[in-house]
Amino acid sequence: MSRALIYGLAILVAAYVPWFVALELALYWPLVIWSAPFVAAALVSYLAPRRKLLLGFSMTIPAVLVPLAFNFLYQLRSDNVDFAGFDGAAYLAFIIWPFTLLLCAGGALIGWMASSRLHKASRPSA
Repeated sequence: MSRALIYGLAILVAAYVPWFVALELALYWPLVIWSAPFVAAALVSYLAPRRKLLLGFSMTIPAVLVPLAFNFLYQLRSDNVDFAGFDGAAYLAFIIWPFTLLLCAGGALIGWMASSRLHKASRPSA
């Protein structure tokens, strides 16, 4: 179970590091960021030994907190951010929470279905 969560967190951080670099280079890669919670939740749900859907849904929390951390890091570098300070972080979390919840729900469902289909196919028939 912890292995699945670590992989999910690694996917989220791995998606936001290039985003952080892309901001410095004035590039815009929204698809990487938008797909990261979905992919992370699907992988966690697929790899978890039990409570697959719950663990996939739980990726919503780090999928909201990781962008807040990177927003804070970007602000610490004295760069302009749209949502500065603690109030800005609260607004940002409020804005991205519903969309992230939807992405994680979809990813968790896809991961759970893929896992159950794979395990169903690998069981020997009677």
